[in-house]
Amino acid sequence: MSTTAPEMNDLARPPRVHPGWLVLGLGSMCSFITSLNQSIMSVAFADLRKSFPDVPASQLSWILNVYTIVSGATLIISAVLSNRYGRKRMLLTGLSVFAAAGLLCTLATGPPMLIAGRAVQAIGWSLITPSAVAVVLSGVPPGRRASAIATWAGIGGIATSLGPSLGAVIIDLGSWRMAFLASVPFAVFVIVVGAKVFTETPPEDLVHERFPDMVGVASLLFGMTLFILGLVETASWGWVDRRTFACLIAGLALLGFLLWRSTKVERPTIDPRLMRYRNIRLAVMMSIGWGTCFFATSLGLVLFLTQVWDYSVVRAGALITPIAASVTVLSPFAGRIADRFGHRVLVVPGGMFWLSGALWLLLGAGRSPDLPGVWFPATLLLGVGSGLSWPAIHGIPILGVDAKDFAAAVATNQTVLRIVGSLGIAIAVTLVSGTTGTSSIAPFRHLFAFMAVGGVLLSCIGTLIRTSPSHASPDLAV
Repeated sequence: MSTTAPEMNDLARPPRVHPGWLVLGLGSMCSFITSLNQSIMSVAFADLRKSFPDVPASQLSWILNVYTIVSGATLIISAVLSNRYGRKRMLLTGLSVFAAAGLLCTLATGPPMLIAGRAVQAIGWSLITPSAVAVVLSGVPPGRRASAIATWAGIGGIATSLGPSLGAVIIDLGSWRMAFLASVPFAVFVIVVGAKVFTETPPEDLVHERFPDMVGVASLLFGMTLFILGLVETASWGWVDRRTFACLIAGLALLGFLLWRSTKVERPTIDPRLMRYRNIRLAVMMSIGWGTCFFATSLGLVLFLTQVWDYSVVRAGALITPIAASVTVLSPFAGRIADRFGHRVLVVPGGMFWLSGALWLLLGAGRSPDLPGVWFPATLLLGVGSGLSWPAIHGIPILGVDAKDFAAAVATNQTVLRIVGSLGIAIAVTLVSGTTGTSSIAPFRHLFAFMAVGGVLLSCIGTLIRTSPSHASPDLAV
């Protein structure tokens, strides 16, 4: 059968290129979707505890923990899939998985189904994140890529700020089920429009990249799972129970095996070569030392407001919003300060602000609510501290890194933050597990003290940072 001239012209016509602002807008919506979903969970957890009063908090915490553990373990695999099979295909697949898992969670009949749905949703997140960045970068001119990524991250920050208050309102209008449903319409919209707007990776740019060491991925997944299990079950098992010891020791052993194996294989899950960069080492130290406290705070303060001060989920969501909002508001200014003076001038005072906020709660918070005298000053200090510190944790890993290690540095930093998120949630649950009613203030004092320690560690590590605008060569100093 012959081909007509018009048909030949259609075949020869290059694919339509859509405006960069449209690609950026849709790509940034992906960041909004995933960030909104994650930030809503802290207030959803409080409602879940009320809906399942007979289920221990340690079991319910897996609804949060499984998401961060699975997403951290699968992120680097998803980056390889995007390079192999195309950014558009993987992004739309990830959005579809994320939306379907959200519906599964909405219809869940109990915690086991919720945990399974969140695990699937985590896989969707890991498919979305690297592919969305690639789509955004490919859709804008090279000269605008830095501002495009800033916009992409900023939209995610807005979602993080809105999450607690918006999630609380959504939950109040319906239930915790609506929290899982909230991101689904946005995901469906991006799938439908993005199928026409996003451009696929050209065949000649597809890279048949090898997958990372799957034994290492499994070690990370099961090591973190066992360690978190041992940690969150201490309330019911006890610290000296053999089950607690078995889980903690087995988890640490698997994580130790992961680190050892990473030095022996060609494509490690976590590349130990990156630790030769001083800035990456410092970022990891700050993530573990203070990031753990931050994620514990996000959940712990909601539980404090709903259990000790007996506030509704809506009010609790509104009251913790300023902490997340401070990061969004202060990050642009913090970035300019870092460009001019380096990151140390942010992190050291950031840790001090955080320490002051934690001590304000530790010394001032009681069983009776006190918003003007305790809550507002404390959350203002915590918000300023986090707003100054997060830009450094996200920013310094890529300073002084060889170009060939840039992607690996970003992926490693994100993986560490996922692990730290799980650890923070587990610590919060461990410290306040089993508390009910307005008389249970003592466990939360332990939480506030833990937060204060994080501020001290952050400032101490911050004194070691040496970044400046002229920092262009690899920083391998010990």
